[in-house]
Amino acid sequence: MFKQNKLINTNKTELANFIEGQDIFNSLLISEMNRPGIMKTIYTVTTDYRPDLVALEFYGSENYLGILLLQTSPSLRVFKKGTQLKLLPKETIDEIITRL
Repeated sequence: MFKQNKLINTNKTELANFIEGQDIFNSLLISEMNRPGIMKTIYTVTTDYRPDLVALEFYGSENYLGILLLQTSPSLRVFKKGTQLKLLPKETIDEIITRL
């Protein structure tokens, strides 16, 4: 399993910091995000088919887009206005990233 190396890209939330090669599912980040008992928040999508705007509204930055996409199904249909998503809060994501 891939563990983050000591070199960090300029953007701490960039997925390249936590993923080795092309295997996105072989990472400690995914493992930590899917840990049993981790609390998620329900978010209702307010814009149609714009995951970048969901990341901006929910996390306060478009830099969290990759992490947002890891938590949802691989389809833009989940970003239809009115859809409810179960997402990890920003504080939890930042805590996971800090621990890695």
